[in-house]
Amino acid sequence: MEILKSYVEDKFGPQMCLAAMGEFALDGEVSVDMSQYQAFFDYWFYFTWKIDSDLFDYSNDSNQELTIADAILKEYPGRFTSYQKRFIRAACDTPFTFYIIEDIIPEHRLILKDIFTHNQVVAKERKGTQKAKKGNITFGRQVTLDNQSIMVGFAPFPIPNHYFTELMSARESLCESISPQNCTLELLRDSDFEVRKLYFDVLKRAMTPTKFANTDFELILLHDIVFELKCSLREAFDKLFGLCQGEDPENWLSSDQVICDKYGKLMKVKFFWLEQPTSKSVITANKALHVGYNVEIVSNQTIYPKATALENAAIADLTITPSELTVFANSENRAKKIKEEILNRLGPQVVYKTCKITDPHDEFFGKSNDMQLSASCL
Repeated sequence: MEILKSYVEDKFGPQMCLAAMGEFALDGEVSVDMSQYQAFFDYWFYFTWKIDSDLFDYSNDSNQELTIADAILKEYPGRFTSYQKRFIRAACDTPFTFYIIEDIIPEHRLILKDIFTHNQVVAKERKGTQKAKKGNITFGRQVTLDNQSIMVGFAPFPIPNHYFTELMSARESLCESISPQNCTLELLRDSDFEVRKLYFDVLKRAMTPTKFANTDFELILLHDIVFELKCSLREAFDKLFGLCQGEDPENWLSSDQVICDKYGKLMKVKFFWLEQPTSKSVITANKALHVGYNVEIVSNQTIYPKATALENAAIADLTITPSELTVFANSENRAKKIKEEILNRLGPQVVYKTCKITDPHDEFFGKSNDMQLSASCL
């Protein structure tokens, strides 16, 4: 690598590296910290980036459209051993692409699969096996010599495996004009900008906390509220059931939302605060939103419910027992509204006790941030 670095500095000066850095960062579209991306950049700069004669005036026009590694190999072949020449050729021929880690043999091997070409790679690796995680997606290039593969120039941050489907869709779009079933190394080399942009785009979203929203487009924050009852279960039900718009109370009391003891006495009743949805309200959103509802991601990294026609939207869940009223609401605003509504309807017959607040984003995505993987590991 030092030979290539000296060649660029002596022949073209520092402006070549600066120009390449701008192109590497998609002409300023992404912010690249070179302390983290240096290894990725170096293998892209020397083995992928093509010398542009419109930017640099050099005497040897034959170098146009060559990589830096190809150019120095052509001009000064005597500087390299036979093995180094083969390495340069192999590195230049192999494009950057996405690999999913299929298996890990600690201290020895990484078993990878190229998501775009579907080629499997058994890469000789020791240190990289220590931090690599099965199922994660990495971005880099392989170099294979004498039936031995190593991974070089890996981007410093892996991508969570739930982006696999999106990458497969991108693969289909890339190959559509040629052969949807056959993504070639040549196509990936020619599509370097598009593939690299895809990496930075997906990484940006992967490292931006995703948020959920309810049908009022409020960020999800789960509230479990507990009140102590100073009246009977039936009296509390009669005063609160008006919140359940469009439902008949007597029919409800004979439904499966009610539990009675063997003597027919009410022991537990569950119902919902239902409201006509606004123009924005598109699906009932409650505690299950973050584990199973049909949702979609929008550009600001908030997941909004996907449009579904429902008559009413559930604002809160209410459960009454002989001694307590428990309420579930999925946003700060809804919790405030239902608390005020209960106090207004029951007055001194209810006493506010506790409210447990849970952020589902921690539960769904995990609190630990293990996105970073040093470039040296792979």
